[in-house]
Amino acid sequence: GIVSKSSLYSPKLSHYKQGKDWVEVPKALYTPISQGMVRLNSTPEIKYFYDFICSADAKKILKAYGYEVK
Repeated sequence: GIVSKSSLYSPKLSHYKQGKDWVEVPKALYTPISQGMVRLNSTPEIKYFYDFICSADAKKILKAYGYEVK
């Protein structure tokens, strides 16, 4: 089966992190999925979350879970 690399960070799949039972699909074989975010309102909570997701701290967390960020 094919799962996202970030799924390997789930506690239920932690035994797969050693790379013994999985291989990464070579990047030449697929086009990355570009994802975006839209803020539908400007409540303080939504703005805070949006600003956090765009922050360097959030990008660091995403990278730690196997995501590529710009």
